[in-house]
Amino acid sequence: MRSSADDNLKSHIEMVILAALERGPSHGYALIELIHQLTDGVLSFQEGTVYPLLHRMEQRGLIGAEWEIAPSKRKRRVYQLTKEGQQELVRKREAWDSYSLAVSSLLQRS
Repeated sequence: MRSSADDNLKSHIEMVILAALERGPSHGYALIELIHQLTDGVLSFQEGTVYPLLHRMEQRGLIGAEWEIAPSKRKRRVYQLTKEGQQELVRKREAWDSYSLAVSSLLQRS
């Protein structure tokens, strides 16, 4: 049985992936590297975490994917944000802002 903490973490990772894809289409490994780079290494996800999430997000219509041939001649999936994904990102950002504000208020030192 999954805990609500696991679901909450996956939701936050989904938000990060959607925000990264907002910058433009990307294949999975480049997406992991982009997130790592943009967060100065604070967020570092394993392929085993990201690829199943990408698959579920594609099934839910949040992202689209197409196969392309990489320079190495290997096939890879390139992911892009869909209209539904953009709308979900707006909702997740609003929820994050509310959550972040609440936690920041709690952590304020007197």
